[in-house]
Amino acid sequence: MKHTRALVRAFVFLGIATLAVYALQIEDLEGTWNGKMQIPNFGRYEMTLVLEKTESGYKGKVSDTAGYIAEGTEIEGLKIEDSQLFCSFELTDETTVYLSLTVEGDIMSGDAEREGGVVSCVFVREK
Repeated sequence: MKHTRALVRAFVFLGIATLAVYALQIEDLEGTWNGKMQIPNFGRYEMTLVLEKTESGYKGKVSDTAGYIAEGTEIEGLKIEDSQLFCSFELTDETTVYLSLTVEGDIMSGDAEREGGVVSCVFVREK
């Protein structure tokens, strides 16, 4: 009887652990993500990430309408770990922006960091 209970507990634990790992994995990030942030002494800033799935992972481009990001700017160092996305890109003034985002379905939120500070940002995938 004790062995049966222990076996049932082990299966329940494995089932819960499997569901937790599955829930944390990022299924598909491909698409267009519209981002917004509030920058001190500047105001509201919007940008767009376009992510494409490749054989080796993801690649992407970043753009804005304000002209701080050159047309066709590639995302660099794109890395996905569990439910986190990390990448960087260069602005037209040659400074680098580092994004650290948590993915939750069609929303990515986190920080955009560059020389001079860190701001919170939110990206929503276009439907």
